[in-house]
Amino acid sequence: MMNKQDGLVAAWYVPTPTMGGGGFRTILQNAAALSCRGYRNDFYVIPPENKVLDLLFVEESCLAWFGMAPDRWLLAGANEEDRTLSIATSWDTVEYLASSSHGAPGFYFVQDYEPWFFSLDSNFLAAENTYRHGLRVVTIGKWLAGKIDREYGSVLGYTDFGVGPSYYSENLGCRENSKPASEHAVCAIYQPEKGRRVAPLLVEAIRVALELDPSLTFYLYGSDAPVPISDHRVVSLGLISTDECRELYWRCKCGVSLSISNPSRIPFEMMACGLPVIDLYRENNLFDFRDGSLLLARSDAASLATAIVSLAADREKQDSLRKGGLDLVAERTVALESDCFANLVCSDLGAGGFDGASIRQTYTCAPVEASDEALAVERRLVEESHRSRAEACVPVIWPDSGICVSFTSFEPAGDARLVVWSMGDQSDLQWFQMDGSDADFQVLVDREDGWDVGCRTYNFHFYINASKGEPVFAGSAVVPLSPDVSVGKVEAAVPILGGEVRIAEAPITNLVCGEPVSDIDDTDSGARETFPRRLKAWVDRCIKGGVA
Repeated sequence: MMNKQDGLVAAWYVPTPTMGGGGFRTILQNAAALSCRGYRNDFYVIPPENKVLDLLFVEESCLAWFGMAPDRWLLAGANEEDRTLSIATSWDTVEYLASSSHGAPGFYFVQDYEPWFFSLDSNFLAAENTYRHGLRVVTIGKWLAGKIDREYGSVLGYTDFGVGPSYYSENLGCRENSKPASEHAVCAIYQPEKGRRVAPLLVEAIRVALELDPSLTFYLYGSDAPVPISDHRVVSLGLISTDECRELYWRCKCGVSLSISNPSRIPFEMMACGLPVIDLYRENNLFDFRDGSLLLARSDAASLATAIVSLAADREKQDSLRKGGLDLVAERTVALESDCFANLVCSDLGAGGFDGASIRQTYTCAPVEASDEALAVERRLVEESHRSRAEACVPVIWPDSGICVSFTSFEPAGDARLVVWSMGDQSDLQWFQMDGSDADFQVLVDREDGWDVGCRTYNFHFYINASKGEPVFAGSAVVPLSPDVSVGKVEAAVPILGGEVRIAEAPITNLVCGEPVSDIDDTDSGARETFPRRLKAWVDRCIKGGVA
């Protein structure tokens, strides 16, 4: 290993790291490979707009999330120092590198075809133009290198997708990696905050698959965002650790990982655990995978559901894909991937030596097409959705006697609170303590005085377990209401994140009209503040910590 005192400095331009960010972990791994070659790694973080960036907090978070960090954290655009080479890592970091006056060789590490992150707008054009700055491009994956080189040039080379050692068993292809799954279940990466993960398509495919095979269970992971499916067979695991991912892959019949801007690393990790994989049949997935290593389905819900249900039921196909996947990832380690990156950056080769035309398609199998049964189910679900949307426009009658709001929670709860408002500025917002216990709660809400005609849209938000500490958001519903009995219906049932809500004109027998929470004493929880104040304090803490 070279001594870092020799003066070699790699200046990386990076976005602010986020928890669970696989792309940032890859950047750190590549930086570690340069460190082994004697480089000091300076990470220049792109400053967010109109926000304070605490670099100490960034450093502590990075160590907590990834277990590694660069030598130094600095703010891009302010007091930049000399370096041996500079590396941009995303489309919005290129202009910072390009405007630097240090004159060091510039590289561009590309992990996705980022123009596809956007619609046809200014950001799309800006992302395209980053490939025209003359930086030496190093990509992860062959397809991406070929696409950028054919369209823009300047590609230095690519690295294959590596897999961390924790995903392999002690003997690759043996023991856990080759044994049959223990549960009739499918796991899927669910990240609605990343458009390239096409979460709405995944959700619709799951709906169809559950109709085709009611015995299937789906485990979704990768994000704490709510899943818009109220079904006990769909389990949201949120952000999980590497060890938990490995255990999940060993339990399931197959895994679904959708990505449309480059192959994801996740399918390779699934393969290393012996898990058969399903992705989409698209250009970006035809050059880094090969025949027999996974299934690629057409990019529609019925085709994806057909692939899932058929593979989950086909033991022979699972065994074949398990072997093909293990063969593909054999000896593909993260260490080799990072070493390849460092070799490219540290070599004397100039951009232009790479020939994008040499990249050949290695997946030649036909895509999985939708079965007739899946198409029929998809059509029925679409029709039901259209009817439901139309019915949701019909208001519920809100008589003088008030409306009854009932909430059934999917999980036992010690208490439930309701917040209701209609005005855009929330000037009419009110909190209510709901009656009931365990999982069933209800409250009667009075109609506003003087409102006798017209229709208004009301927001209903539900929180549980406030008396046990920080409140837990249980879901929300938007319902039109009207005092006019000639235009409304008597009730509406709405599924929400944490249960189901029923809003009806008829009050429940012996139900007392709800009081605003601000008028309720919270002595049962030992709190000195009202619930709305505690909720506001909790939200403020989430925003400060970067959660909300």
